[in-house]
Amino acid sequence: MKKAILALAAMMVTAATCGQGTVQFNNRLPTSGIDARIFLASVPISDPSFKAQIYAGPEGTSVSSLKAVPGTTTFRTGNSAGYLNPIPLLIPGIAPGAKATLVVRVYNRLTFESSTVFGTSNPITIALGAAGTPPGPGAELIGLQSFTIIPEPSTSAPPKFNPAARQESNLTLSWSGTGTLQQADAVNGPWTNAASQSNPQTVPLAGGAKFYRIRQ
Repeated sequence: MKKAILALAAMMVTAATCGQGTVQFNNRLPTSGIDARIFLASVPISDPSFKAQIYAGPEGTSVSSLKAVPGTTTFRTGNSAGYLNPIPLLIPGIAPGAKATLVVRVYNRLTFESSTVFGTSNPITIALGAAGTPPGPGAELIGLQSFTIIPEPSTSAPPKFNPAARQESNLTLSWSGTGTLQQADAVNGPWTNAASQSNPQTVPLAGGAKFYRIRQ
């Protein structure tokens, strides 16, 4: 009975992987002419909050209709920043040897769709690997090009002070928006971060002149 269960499990694994070609998820393979470094603005990405994922579909699928492939990877650091930590990937629903259209998407949150900073590579069409017996290697991302993610400018309103309220020998400061409260003894500075960042907060009127600003 135990042997029968093991045989059934092996059949299920084979069925699960059947019809799935493979790729080498790697944007740097010099021997194959692949050097598709990825940048944030002008800086190669190394931030661990960023991840990369392949979106794929049968040959000719429009970029907007490509589906996320299970499995993400992160970026290398140091001199290799901008290059991915390579991983093998199965492409569901597309057989080994068949052609697939795919893109690489990079993003900074749990999913591409929920991210605030994100970008998409040029689409490429390649024949998937793992064809033949024994299965061949995963397909390389031939044709993938370097690309740059440009953060969208903030649409939030800049911070500003509310009218100050005087209470005897004290002044109550409050402001809208986000930023760091800074203070100086002269209008031209030098400016330093205030010891308290409470909003609102009460400051004494005694002593010399004091200037405040909110810095984003």
